[in-house]
Amino acid sequence: MPIKRMGVNLRVFWLDLQGIRLYKTVIMQDTQGYIRVNLSVTGTVQGVGFRYWTRQKALELGVHGQVSNNADGSVDAVFCGVTDAVEKMIRLCAEGPASAIVDKLKVVSRDFTVHCPGGFRILR
Repeated sequence: MPIKRMGVNLRVFWLDLQGIRLYKTVIMQDTQGYIRVNLSVTGTVQGVGFRYWTRQKALELGVHGQVSNNADGSVDAVFCGVTDAVEKMIRLCAEGPASAIVDKLKVVSRDFTVHCPGGFRILR
């Protein structure tokens, strides 16, 4: 539940996969801006349509950014948008499409911005 303090939303966000707590992150956002989050997803996430699924979900939620495969078999994503939509994208990626097996999702960085570039791209 959001806690209001001097115009800032404070949210505590826990992800739990298969009974293992992966991380805790605190997201704060000025009510006028957007949040940008970089994350890394490991497991069986390549060759299963993860990037295309991610793009579709992002477009449905109005989230901008990009998603790409890495040589080590992981997938990196950048999401930018309003806090609630970006949080939902993170939760969705923790599960992935039906054909994927997500072992770990790590938020690499997050920052606040007043503008997000439009669209969502799939990179190699």
